[in-house]
Amino acid sequence: MGILDIFSDDGFSVLDLTGLVNNEPYAPKQLSQLGIFEEEGVTTTTVAFDKINGVLTLVGPTPRGGPGETVAKDRGSLLAIPVEHFQRDDAVMADEVQGRRMLGSADMKEDLQRLIVKRSMKHFRDFDATLEHQRIGAIKGIVLDKNGNTRLNLFTAFDESAQSTVDFDLDNANPASGAFRKKCDTVIETIEDALGADSYDGIHAICGRGFYRDVLSHKEVVESFKNTAFANVLRAGMPRTFEFGDITWERYRTGGASGFVNDDECHLFPVGVPELFKTYFAPADYIETVNTEGFPRYVKQVRMDNDKGIRVEIQSNPLSVCRKPQVLVNGTKT
Repeated sequence: MGILDIFSDDGFSVLDLTGLVNNEPYAPKQLSQLGIFEEEGVTTTTVAFDKINGVLTLVGPTPRGGPGETVAKDRGSLLAIPVEHFQRDDAVMADEVQGRRMLGSADMKEDLQRLIVKRSMKHFRDFDATLEHQRIGAIKGIVLDKNGNTRLNLFTAFDESAQSTVDFDLDNANPASGAFRKKCDTVIETIEDALGADSYDGIHAICGRGFYRDVLSHKEVVESFKNTAFANVLRAGMPRTFEFGDITWERYRTGGASGFVNDDECHLFPVGVPELFKTYFAPADYIETVNTEGFPRYVKQVRMDNDKGIRVEIQSNPLSVCRKPQVLVNGTKT
């Protein structure tokens, strides 16, 4: 059995290679590590949402034994959003496996699998960063591509108005005024109003580096932590997260350097709301995967002309959304 016979082995099919790659440790970035995005595989290349313009209303009193009040039925509108397709192409040349063990041996097969997976995992670091960037866009309400072009405006898609950007006025550092805490209260009330009847566990803020430094050193914050255990943490250095004003503030590591989170901005959102943040994975564009539930990533090998080697295709098809974008609040420091 020769090299190409090995590549024809079941262990090199798209499903087996995909299963092998998806079993490799996933290295999520900071927002992904927060765990707010629920993941779901879908069998289509678009995800349909039923938009219902319902509001929470009180029930009025009616006479006992008489008819109850009637209300108009909610009319839902179907919204379909296409799933993005990301693909990288690579290759394993025949010379790369030259002399790696006896042709046709089991060890040869394992070496080839490891080589393909190793090559794929190098690319998947970029796919992980791409997914993180997409999710950052979802908590902002507008998903951009790597060139800064808008790929998905959630406010437009769900026919909702974006909340006004909150100026936290961090230059106003008079602890007695409580201006910063009042801004926090306003944000919480805005998010609660947008959530309606949905319960939540807390409010989280992803912050650019400059914004985070100014919040952490704000006089209201410093005064609130004096004579507490957290004061020792502040003296030791800059923590990655802290709580103030019933909001958890988190410094985003890459800051403005990567274009993920601008240096002087923050993005606030509720946590603990089921089905609020979702990442859907569509199937790959192969005959073997059509109408199957999507995986986070795929690998497929294809013979080159004249059997010079194997082309390796690596792809992922994610859609990350906030299903109620009015709960998203963006903030600035001045």
